[in-house]
Amino acid sequence: MMKRVALAMAGMMVLSLAGCGSSNSNPAAAAGADKTAADTSAAAASSDETYEFSLSMTYDVKSPMAVAAQKFSDDVKEASDGRLVINLFTNSALGSETDSYIAVAGDELEMTCAGVQGLDAYAPRYSFLSAPFLFKDTDHIKAVVDSEIGDGMKEDFIEDNLRMLGIGYRTPRVMSSNKPVRTPDDLNGLKMRVSEMSSWVSIWGPDTLGATAITMPLGELYGALQNGTAEASEGPYEQLATNKFYEVQDYVINTNHVYEWVAVFISEKTYQKLPEDLQDILSEYAVSSFGDYCTELNQETADSYLQELVDNGMEVIEPDREAFQEKALSSYDKWFADEWTVTDYDEVMSYAK
Repeated sequence: MMKRVALAMAGMMVLSLAGCGSSNSNPAAAAGADKTAADTSAAAASSDETYEFSLSMTYDVKSPMAVAAQKFSDDVKEASDGRLVINLFTNSALGSETDSYIAVAGDELEMTCAGVQGLDAYAPRYSFLSAPFLFKDTDHIKAVVDSEIGDGMKEDFIEDNLRMLGIGYRTPRVMSSNKPVRTPDDLNGLKMRVSEMSSWVSIWGPDTLGATAITMPLGELYGALQNGTAEASEGPYEQLATNKFYEVQDYVINTNHVYEWVAVFISEKTYQKLPEDLQDILSEYAVSSFGDYCTELNQETADSYLQELVDNGMEVIEPDREAFQEKALSSYDKWFADEWTVTDYDEVMSYAK
């Protein structure tokens, strides 16, 4: 709010100064001033200045997210005739997903490719968009994100200097474990690594689904599963395969508990400093080269990632998903009333086909 007030005051000062200038009785001087303003505007719209950005992600270099992000980078460079170069840093090279969100929001990093973890810190009213067992399928979550609800989420992110440029969709998140899990009762006391999001810790935890929910960066998870600090985890097939969790986990449990978006974010301050044509290029290719392509790749590779897990010794379990869903939903009235106040359960479900 203060930022908007400051901008409004600055705009009023500019208008005031412009009003004083309009009393100039010299037509030639006025014409010259108009030409200068026009030239400045044109320079802002298109410039030969070059830009080089860093884009961080926790995803493996071979993952659909990284492959799509590389295509996005290549296409932006080509479309801009080399004026805008985006360098990718995969595999948590620049830190965790939380680290990247903080860095972009603080204008210390230009871009990141990240998932739903940022909701808790920057758009907490919308963190139901990652709630376990709430959404029916990818079409359901996409319909909500594409609605006015999703527009509100994007506005909340921008308030914290995070502009969403393009959104893709991963395959559903499943569980991995060192013991078979078929019902919520099998979770009791199981040390399960989950996202740092408060709703996930609560819903997976003892008060709802029954696990002992623990949090840690993805880059530390393999070691934790190996030494027993964690006994279970969750994520898409791709995450389990590219991180080789099949070496330290025995079971894949098809809970399909979260249908997840992943987005390219840019610092809003950085975005606003770009010429208009480069803004347009970024926005266009973030949708087509990253968002659409990322979704396509995730769908195309899901079966092969699952097969990789099976080929490396993991057993696939089809759990009683309705039992999990029923226990999770029992907590949602309170979450919608206290935290997710921009909508309610019935409205969210109205988008399901």
